[in-house]
Parts: sequence; C-alpha cells; structure tokens
Amino acid sequence: MNQSLLNPFATPAIPESVHQVLAPQTETACLCARFNPRGLFAGQYIAAARADCAVAIYDLETRSLVRFLEGHVRPVTSLDWSSTGRFLVSGSMDWNVVVWDLKKREGGARTRTIRFDAPVSQVTFAPGTSRVLLVVLESQQAIVVDLRRKKRRRMAIPSEASSGQAGPSKWQTMELKIDLAQRHAEESGEDDAGLPPITAALFHPSGAYIFAGTTRGEILAFSFQDSPSPSSSSATCRLIARSNISGSSAIREMALDRSGRSIVVNSNDRSIRVIAIEVPPLSPINKAPPSSPDAVVSISTVHRFQDLVNRTPWNGVGFSGDGEYIYAGAAHQAAHNVYIWDRGSGILDKILEGPREPLVDADWHPVRPLILSVNVSGSLNVWFTPNAENWSAYAPGFEELEENVEYEEGEDEFDLEDEEEERRRRENDEEEGGEIDLWTLVGAPAPARGVGGTIFDVERRVKGQGDRDGQKMEVDEEQGADEQWQYAWAEDEELDGEDFALHVVLQDFQSRDYRDADTT
Repeated sequence: MNQSLLNPFATPAIPESVHQVLAPQTETACLCARFNPRGLFAGQYIAAARADCAVAIYDLETRSLVRFLEGHVRPVTSLDWSSTGRFLVSGSMDWNVVVWDLKKREGGARTRTIRFDAPVSQVTFAPGTSRVLLVVLESQQAIVVDLRRKKRRRMAIPSEASSGQAGPSKWQTMELKIDLAQRHAEESGEDDAGLPPITAALFHPSGAYIFAGTTRGEILAFSFQDSPSPSSSSATCRLIARSNISGSSAIREMALDRSGRSIVVNSNDRSIRVIAIEVPPLSPINKAPPSSPDAVVSISTVHRFQDLVNRTPWNGVGFSGDGEYIYAGAAHQAAHNVYIWDRGSGILDKILEGPREPLVDADWHPVRPLILSVNVSGSLNVWFTPNAENWSAYAPGFEELEENVEYEEGEDEFDLEDEEEERRRRENDEEEGGEIDLWTLVGAPAPARGVGGTIFDVERRVKGQGDRDGQKMEVDEEQGADEQWQYAWAEDEELDGEDFALHVVLQDFQSRDYRDADTT
C-alpha cells in the first residue's frame, strides 16, 4: 500500500497478525532475513539467507522472487544491505564473504569475494560506504576490511615485533581485537593483559565508532579512524570505553537504533537489555572522533527484559523503525512468538503468536508497522496491521455501521416494472427522436477503424452531395466554412451488397487553403 495514503493517527504502530507468507513450505531452511533499510524503496525488498548456499531476494509488494544469488558452497549465515540499497553482502560457513552488486545481472552480480580463516558469523557494511566491512568470525575475532585500497592489512602486536616476525604486509587482514589488545595493554600496564574474545560487533551510525560484545558480557567501544593518506598502511582502532552489562554471560546479538543512542543486547543469560550510549561529537573538520583523553563514551543499562516463568531464549532482537518499540523472537521449539516492549516504559506491550514452528530470526520494517519472522522450515511470515477502509471517501452514499441494522424499504424502491410497457415506451422515444439529415454516400469502412458499419452520431447537421469518382462535396450554406468536415470514400468488398454507411474523418479543417479550394 502507498505509504502516503496511510493515516498515521488511525494506524496502530504494532502489527497484529500474519498478512502473508513468502516462500511457503520450502524444503530449504532459512537462517536470517533482512529488509532493505534505506532509499526510495526502503522496506520493499527482503533478502533471505538460505541453507542451500544461496541468497533469495523477494519483492514485498508483488510477493515474488526477484533475484536468486548463488556464490557460496556452505549455508549463508549473515546478510546486510548497503546504505544505498544497491549492494548486498553475505557471510557463510564456507569462510567467505561475498559482496553483490544488485544493479548488474545475475551473471555479474558478485563483485568481490573475501576469504577468511574461519566461518563467518556476522558481516555488516560501514555507514555511508560499501567498501568497508566489519566481519565477526566463529573464532571470535572482529575484523575490519577496507576494500577501497584493494588490500587488507594485519597490524602487528608488540610480541610479534619483539620476536622478529614480519610486520604489516599486503593482503593480510587487519584484526580489530589485536590492535585493541595492544591499546588495552598500554592502558593497564600489563604485558599479558588481553581483551576477551569478541562475539558480536557493529558500527555506530556515524561510522566513527565500533561497539563489540564479548564472551564475558562486556561492551567495548572503539574509535575507528581511517588513515589520512590513501598511501598510508595504518588505520586507528583505539579502545575508548568498556562496560560489563551481563556479568559473565556472553553477548550473542546487538542492534542499534537509527539515532545511535541505544543498543539492544541479547545475552546467554536469556535476558534482553537496552543500553543507553553517549558518544563524543566528531571533529567538524575531518569528521573524526576526538583524540582528547577527556572525550569518553558513556554506557549504561536502562531496561532488562526476560521471561521469568519459561526462561525463554531469544532470537532476532532490534528496534522498530521509529525506535519506540523493542522486539525479540522467542526461541521456542514448538511456538512462533514475537515479543514487543515499549521502549520508554519498559512494559511488555504485545505477544504475537504465529505458526507452531521454531523462530530463528526477526526484523522490523524500516518505515511501516510490519515485522518479518523466519521459520526454521524457511517460510517468511510478514506481520501487519489491518487498515480501516473508509468507503465514504469513494461514494458519499455509503454509510458506516457499527452493528447490524434492519433496512427499511421504500414504497416503490423494489417494484417490478412491466417489461412490455417499458419496451413500447422505448420504441416511442426512438420514433419521436429528431431526424439526422445524413445522406448515404459510401460503404462502411473496414472494421479495423472501429466504425463497425454504424453511423457516427455527429452533433453537427451536415448536408452533402458527392460523386464517388470525383469525390466532390457541397456544404450547406447555413454552416459556413468553419463548420466543414472532410469525407472519405471507403470501398469494402464484403459489404458491397449491403447498405452504405458514412465514414467521417473527425478532423475539422480550419485552414485557409481548404476554404479557398472549396469555394472554387
């Protein structure tokens, strides 16, 4: 439905029921799915990561499969759209990350393939560019990949430098945690101090900060600044804040709202936490994070949600499009439920109950109150809010009723009329009609012209005499030159034995040349 035609005050902000199911009853499991978040057609396309090593893209409006991308040899585990919606990145268990250009045809859609040393669990684009990626591996490493220089770099740690190993080299990965461990060792003063393994990571909407979750329940904040010169081989990734939010429970998932002020975190303790963050403003000159030690990132817990009765684990957490609600999919084995909380009050607002199949992922539409949930069988359920139909807007005669009412019939509303009397009255009206003074001139034109052997009911009264050979025409003196029509002869062998019909070229000649030729 057209977004501009929806009433924002009459439409609820939370979906209520399953509107449609994409890819129903497929034999291939689906591991995750994402709406395209930005652009003119935000939320119109859905990218689904399939277990058969492919990526399927569906059109939400037409409910059809529009692209089928094949480039992996193991199940696809993660997807992300670029800020423009043109590029799509996919990570897989085959240790590869593939960047797809959706503007090209299927044969040339794959633009880049990046190989890693472990299966990929998460991959995201940096805000504002499709050439910087943040990848999290199953080996619990976070890696920043810069494709703008067509190379990846690995930053050496002090232990490698002291042992005489090689420093930065071409075509190596720049591991985020190694550089952060070096920074952490400098701040703590302990040579063997290291950061815990990273299980989830994401970019701040500004692109200048990276937030990472660890196996020890900590959130780490890094400032990310690219090298000032394209020829330089160094990029700054510096630890600026850390906070323990879930004790010793590992962080599984994280999601940021559009403003970049809140993070929702899913941990192994089966709790969902809303974290408020405050980052220093960027430099107005180069849009880089401040280098002053006084500029710190504030991290604090605002809400904590959990199912105290059933101890439900969660799959797929995030914010609504406007950031007013928080959603999470329940990882039940025999249920398909989506929980929705109010962000301001922290109260559970609604529980959406779907088909009795396990839920593996969920995503909220960027603009409309729609939720996408993924079954373990591969079906994509789209939850929506029914829109009220205002029939009085189409015809003022429609009346909206709150309940059933008995209709009162008019005195002669449904009286049957005499068909014979109606037929005689119609014939009398035809006989009394005004005469049309049209002379039979030529045969009917070919049916291709849309005349069909009938006479046009022309408003103008025309008298004419014509000669079929000379095609001469005399115009009634009452008309004048401005009221003249052009007549054309049409021969039709099939209608030669039938009555002639008039074929009029509906073109009113007003030119002086025609009037001069007619008077001669």
